[in-house]
Amino acid sequence: MLATVLVLAGLWTFAVGSGIGSGRLTNGEQKPPIDQSDGSLASLTAAGKIEDLGQVVVGPSSCFKTITQALKYVKENYKPASDRLGRQTILVEGGTPYLERIVIDDSYPPGIHLVAEIDERPILAPQGADPIIKLDGVTRFEIEGFDLKAERLKVAVELTGFLKGSKLKDLHILGFTKAGVLGNGPVGFGAKKRGVYLEDLVFRAAAAEAVGMKFQAGAQETAQIKVRNCRFLGPMSDGIVLTE
Repeated sequence: MLATVLVLAGLWTFAVGSGIGSGRLTNGEQKPPIDQSDGSLASLTAAGKIEDLGQVVVGPSSCFKTITQALKYVKENYKPASDRLGRQTILVEGGTPYLERIVIDDSYPPGIHLVAEIDERPILAPQGADPIIKLDGVTRFEIEGFDLKAERLKVAVELTGFLKGSKLKDLHILGFTKAGVLGNGPVGFGAKKRGVYLEDLVFRAAAAEAVGMKFQAGAQETAQIKVRNCRFLGPMSDGIVLTE
């Protein structure tokens, strides 16, 4: 049987209509992604001593033009102290579509936070039929403040495996035909801040038979999923569906 999916009482609603909220604020200073001088970030990284790369920025005016480039850089250079400690922010500029997917697995270090700049919401609008976001076995990955243009995609977001401490927050998931979020056995832990968190999400489907979230067993049974303040805009058959 499926295990825990917690929808905090009074904190999620089923709604019909519009009125989607605005972006979010994140703080921090941009640091150059690499410095080739002696004692540089590059040399320290080679020695395995970097636990904070500073705030990596993605956008037309930044060193990293795509989210994929920034994630690759962080994957290769960020060395968190442990799977419980350390946080690496990637700040994404808005105002333009990013024609790419976010696919994160257990080869990525724990503690990556992919967040939107305050001015305009970034849009993820890749081509093809695969989900826009796929998380598989990653620890403490967070993504916040994006619009997902999932027109005619069956599934917009797929969650699989052990995802302890990972979070989807303030995403507008738009245009899917089957499920906005599909969980194939996603698992968190019962310890504080080690669950899987779905917060402040807005779902708008393109088909009346679609569901906002669907959780089903995968390699593991679904457990420790926490849903807060999510909105499901019709027409839609169900907000949250749990199956064995």
